[in-house]
Amino acid sequence: MKEQVLWSIDADSMPPLEAPHALPDHVDVAVIGGGLTGLSAALSLARGGASVALFERETIGWGASGRNGGQVSVGAKRRPESWVREYGHEMAVALWSASVGSVAHVESLIEREGIDCHYRRAGLLAVAWRPEHFGHQAAHQKYMADTFGYHLELIPPLSLAAEIGSDGYHGALLDEFAGSLDPYRFTRGVAAAAQRAGAALFEGTEVTALTRIGSDHQVVTGRGTVRAAEVLVATNGYTGPVTPWLQRRLVPVGSHIIATEPLGRELAESCLPRRRVVYDTKKTLFYFTLSADDRMVFGGRASWTQVDAQRSGAIMHRHMVRLFPQLAMARIEYTWTGNVCFTRDFDPHIGYRDGYHFCAGYCGHGVALATYLGALVAGRLRGDGADSPFFHLKDPPPIPLYDGRPWFLPLAGGFYRAHDLLK
Repeated sequence: MKEQVLWSIDADSMPPLEAPHALPDHVDVAVIGGGLTGLSAALSLARGGASVALFERETIGWGASGRNGGQVSVGAKRRPESWVREYGHEMAVALWSASVGSVAHVESLIEREGIDCHYRRAGLLAVAWRPEHFGHQAAHQKYMADTFGYHLELIPPLSLAAEIGSDGYHGALLDEFAGSLDPYRFTRGVAAAAQRAGAALFEGTEVTALTRIGSDHQVVTGRGTVRAAEVLVATNGYTGPVTPWLQRRLVPVGSHIIATEPLGRELAESCLPRRRVVYDTKKTLFYFTLSADDRMVFGGRASWTQVDAQRSGAIMHRHMVRLFPQLAMARIEYTWTGNVCFTRDFDPHIGYRDGYHFCAGYCGHGVALATYLGALVAGRLRGDGADSPFFHLKDPPPIPLYDGRPWFLPLAGGFYRAHDLLK
């Protein structure tokens, strides 16, 4: 197994990003983080005429935005029922509608900017890990239709073979509106669009300090210092001590993915006949799909402690073969890991704190939400008066005894494993 993100293997075939010549002295907005949140915001800001400098510690698309499973899904990690309980019916409906709009936003952006990222309206299939989970799915289907007017298709166990070539599941719920894409190509495509609009993107440039000088911010980087009228922190699962208030509210959780060798169309579609994006109903869930060149891309939590890509790849391979015995002889070519960013309430958050704006906390739903919310926060920075229900969520709650080092994850993992065994 090669320790490399599958999506990045043909990076040389993508148009290169232009390296800016020098740091500007002053910009309207400094963006910290070169993932989809920051890039989408930079694109929207630059198109609106703002001067923008974006700083990425690694390379564009290096983090979760370029190494995820490629799902473009509606909703958030938090269940809509929970939104209703906390925020009321009207607000919950608005949040759900906005999340639907996030998928439409991604599709529109791909078409408008001509981004070649293998996007397709694949449909998202939630497969029931236990028979009783299918009963929960039936109730959820009715709830979503009655409360939100949103249609999901219930697929009974006897019809499941048309969707997935595995005996490990007991029915499913299908959302036809969801899509899939190559996340690295998409992220680099958004970056190229931001550059065309006039944003300056600085790779390999870590922000080491933020201070105030009068009404401006001083953004200190490894290359030098830039003054900015506004700052957007878009570091998500890689948020560090430069913004301690935010760091204490964002939890990086490791996710682990493997990709097989190209399987050929027949074997690939024996696993996923309709080439859906799939996840299961466990707490420690698996998610998987087929790539454009017929590889199985299979991900999940290999461990709740830190493990390297070789170890996590071996663990994920065992899980994959248990669900898809027909892949027992398929070689695993790529294995990689990365951070998903969780919040205590499982909501994404847009906010303003200590003089900077932030947008983070997608909990595994970042392709659509990060792209969409990045554009929304750009509107707030421009002062255009745009509104969204996501602006009205409560601030991300702090986590007791947490300073950015997630010591509690092994305990949470043990609880979730027990839950999956018993329920």
